[in-house]
Amino acid sequence: MTPNTGGNSHGLDGILQILKVLDNPHEKLPSVVHVAGTNGKGSTLAFLQSILEQSGYDVHRFTSPHLIHYNERIVVAGNPITESDFLEALHRIHHAQKITGVHMGFFDILTVCAFLVFSECPADIVLLETGIGGRLDVTNVIADPVATVITPISYDHKDILGNTLTEIATEKAHIQKPNRPSLIAPQETESLDAILAYADAIQAKPYVCGQGWGFESLPDGGFEFLNIAFPKPSLWGDHQVMNGATAVATAMILKSEGFDDITTQTMQSGIANAQWKGRMQPITQGKIFDDVSQGTEIWLDGGHNESAGYAIAHMMQAQKEKAPKAQTVAMIAMGQGKDSRAFLNAIAPHIEKAYMVPVPDCDRLICPTTLTKQAQEQGINAVCCDSVQSALQAITKDFDTPHIFMVGSLYLAGYILQDNQS
Repeated sequence: MTPNTGGNSHGLDGILQILKVLDNPHEKLPSVVHVAGTNGKGSTLAFLQSILEQSGYDVHRFTSPHLIHYNERIVVAGNPITESDFLEALHRIHHAQKITGVHMGFFDILTVCAFLVFSECPADIVLLETGIGGRLDVTNVIADPVATVITPISYDHKDILGNTLTEIATEKAHIQKPNRPSLIAPQETESLDAILAYADAIQAKPYVCGQGWGFESLPDGGFEFLNIAFPKPSLWGDHQVMNGATAVATAMILKSEGFDDITTQTMQSGIANAQWKGRMQPITQGKIFDDVSQGTEIWLDGGHNESAGYAIAHMMQAQKEKAPKAQTVAMIAMGQGKDSRAFLNAIAPHIEKAYMVPVPDCDRLICPTTLTKQAQEQGINAVCCDSVQSALQAITKDFDTPHIFMVGSLYLAGYILQDNQS
């Protein structure tokens, strides 16, 4: 097997050359919380950002991918980067590339752009999400984060990170740093062993769910953490309880690191008010309802691996229990390289029919015809549609009061959100 690169084909040396020409902006950032994992990174950061902002702190945030516009990835003190600041940073990065002769990929460029802008705009903290891996991820040039967070790890990007959970977790574990707290969300035993092995090797300070911290779900949809009751998370899905609790645990670490304005009340308010588009997001209005029957309910989720499939399946089941007469259907698009069979297997028992669709101007998706065949091989009643609109029309013809779950790709989620606004 070729060496794992974490999505960065040339290691970090070239990036460090670029950063040196730019006067090392990554060394001039406020306190950084560095987050890796397979599932829940974005939602956890959304909760943590909400908690910090409720506590009065200005927050920079770098996440990926975007749903509609590139500037969604780079949030400067609570606001998406402006086009003028974005273009100016890109110009400076291009100049640095010419000087060094170093080629950078798309994600590398956006990350360096974030470092530049964050280093020159006041804020109290940076929330920084890795791209694919950890060890050689460009974000891992951050040498001394205030804390690291590793969300649940599952199989994804096996062509890059490895074929086993041990290999994948080892790559992601490398964001941990000596003598720095490492908050570890619930993990499979194989992943946890790899994370802790690396933490021990470098003398990081791991805080493991179930050992150093934990949570319990409450009947009202909220959760209890250290005998404190938290409200039902603002983001949909039972799995958001875990993401919310992970954010609370991280916030408590930050409080111990000097963020004294974090209180029980600001954490509770942060959990209740976080926003994160495209993650089990209910669509309640817009032109999309012109193509469906009255009583149709629609949810949007960009999850695209096996674990996300089971989280979506759980949400499907929960909604079915609330409305037993409703029909559960899925509109699906999936990216090339994703384990589409595992995703489809997770949701198969919960859907009455699947409609496979393309996304306009996106050539990084599995052909809907291929996806349809894969679904049919797993016993799913599946059809191939030539557009989202034709799929909606077919669903309306086939079912009276469907629950439509539009899932499998953030490209699909982004297209739905943008088209629904136009």
